[in-house]
Amino acid sequence: MSIVKLDHHEHEFKLEIYNKGFQCDGCREQGFGSRYKCEHCSYELHPECKCRKPTITHDFFPGSVFKFYEQLHIPGSCGRSCDACGTDIKGFVYHCWRGPRLADGWDLHPCCSKLEKELRIDGTDFILRDKVTSECMWCKNKKLCGTTSRVPGWSYVSGCGKYHFHVYCVAKMVAKMVHEVWKKGEVDESSDSSALDKIDLRVVAKSGRKGGSGSGFGRTIRIFLKTIVAILLGDPTITLACVLFDVLSK
Repeated sequence: MSIVKLDHHEHEFKLEIYNKGFQCDGCREQGFGSRYKCEHCSYELHPECKCRKPTITHDFFPGSVFKFYEQLHIPGSCGRSCDACGTDIKGFVYHCWRGPRLADGWDLHPCCSKLEKELRIDGTDFILRDKVTSECMWCKNKKLCGTTSRVPGWSYVSGCGKYHFHVYCVAKMVAKMVHEVWKKGEVDESSDSSALDKIDLRVVAKSGRKGGSGSGFGRTIRIFLKTIVAILLGDPTITLACVLFDVLSK
C-alpha cells in the first residue's frame, strides 16, 4: 500500500482497491476499484485526482496549457462543463484560459484529461472528435443529449466513420450497469472478481452488422470500451467481460 498526504488534508491517504464504486471527493465524479482513501474521514480520491499535476497539455488542444484548480470560479460564468464528457464541473478541474474574456476557455475533469486523441484497437483507429456526422451507437443521436451543457462533448469515431460513441454515453451506461450489479449483491467487495466483470456492455451495432461475441467487430468494441471505461473511472486495473449484441430490433 502507498501512503501519501494531501497538501491541505491533515490525515494520511492509502491507495486501496475495493470491489465497488465510489464518488470521488475531488472531482465529484464516479470511480471504481482503485482509490486513495483517508480512513479517518472516508475521504476518497481517484488516483488522477490525488496525483494531479500543476499544469498539463492535451493533444486535442495543441499549444494550450491547462492549469489545475480545486475549485474554479469565473466572474460572469454560470457554470462550467467538461469539454470531454459534457457534464458539469463540480470540483477538481484542469482549465485552459484563452480568448479576451475570462469566461472563455476549456475545462477537463482529471480523469477525462487522460483520454487519448487517437486509439488503435485491433487494427481499427478510433479518433476523438467534437463534431460528428454519424449517430452514437448507444444513444442514436449525433449531438450529445441528456446534459445541461451546451458543450458538444467528445466522441470517438472509427477511421471508417461507421462506429461512433459519445464519451458521455460510455460513462453513463457503465455507471448505470455498475449500480445495477452492485445493488443486486452479485459481487462481494472483497472478491477477486470485479463487479464490472459481470456487466454486459450492450452496444447498438449500426448498419445492421451482427456483432456477436465471437466476431472481429465484437472483440474490437469490447477492448475499446474496456479502455475508455478504465480511464473514465480512474482505475487502469479494471477488466471487463463485455458481450456485444445487436439491439436494433428494440
